[in-house]
Amino acid sequence: MRIPDEIRAQLAMKFAVLFPHLDERQRRLLMAAETRVLGHGGVRAVARAASVSETTVRKGVSEIDRLVARRDVRRYFHPSAEAIAEVTSLLTPGGIRR
Repeated sequence: MRIPDEIRAQLAMKFAVLFPHLDERQRRLLMAAETRVLGHGGVRAVARAASVSETTVRKGVSEIDRLVARRDVRRYFHPSAEAIAEVTSLLTPGGIRR
């Protein structure tokens, strides 16, 4: 399946904004997640949008597959203590701010 140019442009913009704030492994995981969303043809589209090799994207896909197989995804997507405290304060009586 050919990925539309508009989608590739959106991916390129997303990667340009996020990549400077991520380490190498986080970048691979992000690219892998995008690849899964796109389906067939996603590896090539993501690799081109991110200006990386298809091998790098495939490595990320394989890392995601291992994480899911081990059900270890929570380790990498666990909310911070500050986020939990903020949500908790919003859910307590009188905690909802308008």
